[in-house]
Amino acid sequence: MPPIQVFRPGRTPVSAEGKTIREKILDQIELLAKGMSEGDSPLWLNVFKGDTSEFGNENAPFIGIEEGEEVIIEVYGGRTIKELPIIFTFRWPGGKGMDAAAAYKYYLGKIQTVYLPIHEDDTEYPYVRDIREDSNNPAYLTIEDTFPGGSVVFVLQYDHARNDPYKLAGEA
Repeated sequence: MPPIQVFRPGRTPVSAEGKTIREKILDQIELLAKGMSEGDSPLWLNVFKGDTSEFGNENAPFIGIEEGEEVIIEVYGGRTIKELPIIFTFRWPGGKGMDAAAAYKYYLGKIQTVYLPIHEDDTEYPYVRDIREDSNNPAYLTIEDTFPGGSVVFVLQYDHARNDPYKLAGEA
């Protein structure tokens, strides 16, 4: 759904200012998912934003990226610090002879390896202050499930200029 734009005479709509820090972070997260690979092949056939519960195995292996409810942690000086849960739901082609538990651990490990270190590189990912894993959960019935999957929840912390979600704290 496109952002809501409020037009007032003599004012530029807020959406004309570009993307918020939060939107920039989510774009980077999506790009990271699209860039994940298994040798020379992409790890995910599809990368979705939002709920993936209706997708079948014909879309697998896929990952869905969904936002949770953002919380303001602290406001001081010229900055606002927020935490945002990001839910990754992933599914892969199952079937006879595949150990769903081992595959879940493999995909979970790949996701953790890509996302958990991103706050350590403030040159490439300047918007993320911190990221931690909150929980993870397999989603399969048996070890040979035909629709195996799982989810992992990361909580990322970021900040922006006080009262201006379009600028980093301290940005002119």
